[in-house]
Amino acid sequence: MRAPVTFAAITFAAAAALLLTACGNSDTSTGTIKGAQMGSPPSASPSASAGAGPAATAHFALPADIKTIIDADPTGDKNKDAVLQAQANAQLAFLQAAAAMNPQSPALSVYYAGSAKTFYVQEITQAKSQGASITGTFRYYNRRVKSYSDGASVVTYCEDQSKAFSKDAKTGVVHRTDPSPSDYSFYTAVLMKNEIGQWQVDTLNAQDGANECR
Repeated sequence: MRAPVTFAAITFAAAAALLLTACGNSDTSTGTIKGAQMGSPPSASPSASAGAGPAATAHFALPADIKTIIDADPTGDKNKDAVLQAQANAQLAFLQAAAAMNPQSPALSVYYAGSAKTFYVQEITQAKSQGASITGTFRYYNRRVKSYSDGASVVTYCEDQSKAFSKDAKTGVVHRTDPSPSDYSFYTAVLMKNEIGQWQVDTLNAQDGANECR
């Protein structure tokens, strides 16, 4: 279900309507990519993001009550698969920050830039002020990537939040709602490489209730 937290959609002048939806908190688990072995993603520490290359490592520590399923959707093309890996890592970085209600999570700066980063920082800050975390299962599938001559890569993918919910971080109360068409969203993410060669999500567009994702 689309998280009933006040994560809202807004439109950036330069490109995308960003929709942040989410909903958890608890011990620790890790995000998984179905059908693929995740490589070592770039470090989420400030020092590594500033000076280390893509070979640095990071660990996404998600609460035990959050499950992520990210279909691998390999293309067989080394560069395109690297973009898909970066997009998957970005998704896990966001979920980690949202679950911890930490808008200053270093991982956000590793995997996000531009209007995408600005929006997520603002929305997680708002959620933190409300004590709103996330819980449940987040699934990402039908991931496709296109590369362009200007250096940008575009990843389109679906998200299923029919088993994801908002959670009161203080009381642990989960705000459950019935599944609905709006739980299924179609995303378009534009990724660019930064100065150290790390792919980052720069802009993001989301369409709720997407028929192609149901």
